[in-house]
Amino acid sequence: MLFILCIAFPAALKSQQTEPILERRLSISVQNLPIGQILKLMEKEGAFTIGYSQSSINVSRSVNLSVNDMPVREILSKIFPSGTIAYRVLGNRLLLYANKTSQISPEFSQTVRGTVIDTESNQPMPGVNVILWGSDPLIGASTDSYGRFKIERVPVGRHNFVASFMGYRPKTLPGITVDAGKEVVLNIGLEESVTELGTVVVTDEIDKSRPLNEMVMVSGKSFSVEETSRYAGSFHDPARMATTYAGVVASADDVENSIIIRGNSPKGLLWRLEGMEIPNPNHFGTDGASSGAISMLNSNVLANSDFLTGAFPAEYGNAFSGVFDLKLRNGNNEKREYAFQAGFLGIDASFEGPFKRKQEVQLPSASYLINYRYSTISLFESMGLQIARPNQVVPNFQDLAFKFHLPTAKLGVFSFYGLGGKSRTVDNFLRIVNDRPYELQEVDQYKMGLTGISNILNLSNNAYLETSASFSGTKYFYTYDGVFNDQRYREQYEDYVNTSFRLASIYSTKINSRHSNKAGFIYTNLGYKLESEGHLNDGSLKYQVNEQGDFGMIQAFASHRVNVTDRLTITGGMHFLMLGLNKDSSLEPRIGLNWQFKPNQWFSLAYGKHSRREETSLYFTELAKEDQSTYQPNKELGLAKAHHFVVGYDRNFNGNMHLKQKN
Repeated sequence: MLFILCIAFPAALKSQQTEPILERRLSISVQNLPIGQILKLMEKEGAFTIGYSQSSINVSRSVNLSVNDMPVREILSKIFPSGTIAYRVLGNRLLLYANKTSQISPEFSQTVRGTVIDTESNQPMPGVNVILWGSDPLIGASTDSYGRFKIERVPVGRHNFVASFMGYRPKTLPGITVDAGKEVVLNIGLEESVTELGTVVVTDEIDKSRPLNEMVMVSGKSFSVEETSRYAGSFHDPARMATTYAGVVASADDVENSIIIRGNSPKGLLWRLEGMEIPNPNHFGTDGASSGAISMLNSNVLANSDFLTGAFPAEYGNAFSGVFDLKLRNGNNEKREYAFQAGFLGIDASFEGPFKRKQEVQLPSASYLINYRYSTISLFESMGLQIARPNQVVPNFQDLAFKFHLPTAKLGVFSFYGLGGKSRTVDNFLRIVNDRPYELQEVDQYKMGLTGISNILNLSNNAYLETSASFSGTKYFYTYDGVFNDQRYREQYEDYVNTSFRLASIYSTKINSRHSNKAGFIYTNLGYKLESEGHLNDGSLKYQVNEQGDFGMIQAFASHRVNVTDRLTITGGMHFLMLGLNKDSSLEPRIGLNWQFKPNQWFSLAYGKHSRREETSLYFTELAKEDQSTYQPNKELGLAKAHHFVVGYDRNFNGNMHLKQKN
């Protein structure tokens, strides 16, 4: 193939780089040259990069082109026929895309749609191909200028979807369940490739072990909503599901969902929702615990989330055992949907749909999602149907979760969310003391509620700011009757009310394809009103609490990620935590490495120092001496600390077998 190439480079390249990409002027003269090679010439002379999906744009077609000092915008119009492509500028990157959709018409089908963003800059990506893997004929769609895609008439069943774009690493979403009665909405993040790619070949090598957070290098896994119901005994509960992972075991009491991670106390577990720390989100919890009998977070409202088991990135603090970083999904922003389901644990109803905008407004519609659940057994008991055996404790619980997703034109995307639940058990029992029967009672009650608002604002094509505020409260009430001097008395009593107000701000920036930063702070005000008494069998005082007040906790972090190559990534950072109650503080280094030394094998290494405060009641508990005077031994108690050293090896043998070893 004969071609003549003549390129004139501008004298002042530095000044050209400051011009908008579409206005930069280039001089190119070629004959019978493939479009793909012309785009590379434009990248070299214009000092920018071009991304596109090869299955959407025919870059093998050869064209003749002769332009002198012409803007990039006009050059593109000469290369491509009018209306066949569109383009979008993302930092110093020009994205080319064409909107084409492949569809088939199966007998039972559903719509799969969603958005695709650049993970590190939070910018929507147009022109990304999202396909149903293995479909023949091909089922798929390309994203529009807002990063949105819609694939109609997808057969019902469990499928794998693949998102790909030139210059970015392909992303596989495995095991997505498509039901006939409900649309599937996917949120996909792509990471930019470090090295220049020739041809992207997507294979069915699916890695389910990678977490959503790009800063996590080791001991992290993303789990889907389907997985909370797929594993035996999980009961739609993320904590019970986690016991199937290496290094995680359930406690001896299978009535609770407490988990032990690599020998650490279950109390060292951190729960986060929408990026903010939350109180224990489990029914029948106790003060200071991280577990209970049943999760308040119904799987109907959860999106794909992360579970971390050690050496966490710098943004995670106040945890030394593990982290559940949970996300609420957005409601359907195109049509209203209602669902009702009944199971052994609970009967729940969910409502979701859009807040419609005016037709001339180009923004995606806002949406709402509401889910309510009530205990099945207690509902039947209240209707006069005896489900439980006589004298058996009947668990009573209910919970409510909601999320409102509100995109705006200039102020970013707002999310308003909430979660609340309450549970109660009453056990009436008979005790024989000195041949005399006593009717005694044990009452256990836990209430939790939280609400929060967050905003994600894109400051530029490469940076965004996430600001969040939340308020939460818990109430734990417990009484246990005893007998002393032939009298019934309250042997143990606890009435703890804890509140938390949190304000957080995180700034994320993508410097280039190799480097990205994330930094932020979190301020927490912890309020408390504590009353308790505990007695020994002889009626003497064992402990007591009678305190009210508040104190603060400050956290700050900074982290950096380096993509040395497409197969080697290193992260590092620092986390700082200070407890205002006793001024104890901890400065915690974190570092992680992930190396894909073979196509199906990974080596990972990480270190982190981690700390966590105790439950508030522990600091103020007064213990009784023999003379019944009291003292507070824990007021100056320091933060619990742990050092995590993790070495990992992962190997994918095939699409259905995965080996992971962590030490």
